[in-house]
Amino acid sequence: PWNTILARRNRIGFLRWRSSSMKCLELFAGIGGFAAAFPHLQIVNAVDIDVHAASVYRSNFAHPFHIAEITSLSSDWFARQGADCWWMSPPC
Repeated sequence: PWNTILARRNRIGFLRWRSSSMKCLELFAGIGGFAAAFPHLQIVNAVDIDVHAASVYRSNFAHPFHIAEITSLSSDWFARQGADCWWMSPPC
């Protein structure tokens, strides 16, 4: 059953969506759909290439926003974010 699978995942620490201490990196952030849907999570950084979306995002959320092409970011940059979860909402 689905609830048993989720319970096992939570015991070993994969997805604890209710944890306010979970640090998330929001990739393809757009105007912040993920941040709006999960306000109890800590967004360590948001990334998108759209400057207009970044403006809207920054007017609604206080956490950092990085305007960049995701493929231009180094593995060291990702490691420095200290995120427990990388959330991607790529465009259609």
